Amino acid sequence: MKSKLTNLKELYNRRERKWELYFMREKKIKMQIEELEKKKKGLRFNSTFDSMFHPFAEELKKRLKADSYEWYGPFGICSELTIYFTKGSRDITKKGAVVGRICFTDGGRYIRDTTKKTYRYRKGTIGEVNGMNHPKIKVTEEMDIAWLEKWAKR
Repeated sequence: MKSKLTNLKELYNRRERKWELYFMREKKIKMQIEELEKKKKGLRFNSTFDSMFHPFAEELKKRLKADSYEWYGPFGICSELTIYFTKGSRDITKKGAVVGRICFTDGGRYIRDTTKKTYRYRKGTIGEVNGMNHPKIKVTEEMDIAWLEKWAKR
């Protein structure tokens, strides 16, 4: 009888070690998840826009003699991103604050010409609300910083 108790005791000890290992692994995985969650919080959805637009936005800010710039977006079905260059107030609704702006669409492949209207979409439609009554201009190699400066001033 004593040998059976030793065997049962041994089985019990094995089970306890397995539970300990399980909980140690679970704790390690939870810590890894917490670390990944911290890293995830540091990610920004529009990091592509950061790397794409910051360099020329900084240059345009100097050329336009703006105090600052901010971008709004991407918004809507065309993924529009508008960069406003401001002087004095950063409030883009304040008269005279905006010294230049550029509206990019489709991930930066096009520029929206907000000075023209096509009237393709009726008032109140998804197309009209998303600015699609303004034509898009395909970005080309000729659109250097001088071209963008001129465009932003319009």
